[in-house]
Amino acid sequence: MENIVVSSLIFDLICLVLVLVVARRYAKKGLLASLVECGGTLGSLIGAKLGSAWLAPQIFVQWFAPGMRVRVLEKLASGGNVDLNALVAELEGFLPQSLIQSVVEPVKDQLEAAFSSNLGTLADTLMDQLITPLLVPIIAAVLFFLIFVMLRMAVSVVAHTLTCINGIPLIGTANKSMGFVAGGAVGLLYLFLLLCAVWVLITITGGRLPYLDDTLLTGSIFYRIFNTINPFTV
Repeated sequence: MENIVVSSLIFDLICLVLVLVVARRYAKKGLLASLVECGGTLGSLIGAKLGSAWLAPQIFVQWFAPGMRVRVLEKLASGGNVDLNALVAELEGFLPQSLIQSVVEPVKDQLEAAFSSNLGTLADTLMDQLITPLLVPIIAAVLFFLIFVMLRMAVSVVAHTLTCINGIPLIGTANKSMGFVAGGAVGLLYLFLLLCAVWVLITITGGRLPYLDDTLLTGSIFYRIFNTINPFTV
């Protein structure tokens, strides 16, 4: 329990420092540049979310699903004691328990019933109700960051041209002061992006990194808020 409190507190302090550092940095750029970057960053996040949500299922169906279904059928046909609990235990070796449970619990009865059907029906059920909901968010996460980086690069070019306003007397001073406020908003967007990366890291490593797993971060205010709006699971 003490480790959870300490880890969560340190994590929240890091998040707060990030927001303040970004706000200070954007104060130097000024209000107009900060507003452009704030709006552009928000637009990039929305574009990355929509683009990845649209592309990920298609990529999974076209490139991953056929081969995975064959492997599922082969595993089921090989015999042995294969049930839902055994399958979930195997998945927990490389995916965090929280993600698995969020997918399994709503369809647990349907999955358990499928184990009494023929292999083809069972394989289809596992693909549709278990494997696809688990792997599509991982693909979406990778696409999310790729799309975001491309969109954000275009925004940076526009924002850079507006920093010249800071050289104008009086207007430049006010521009910098208001830039700190707008920079705080940009900082929150960057914090959201950081939390996305943390979630992806926890997912990829299966929560095996020291001081970085779902359990240790349960006390983090920022991480709890993020989990309610996680773009990969919501």
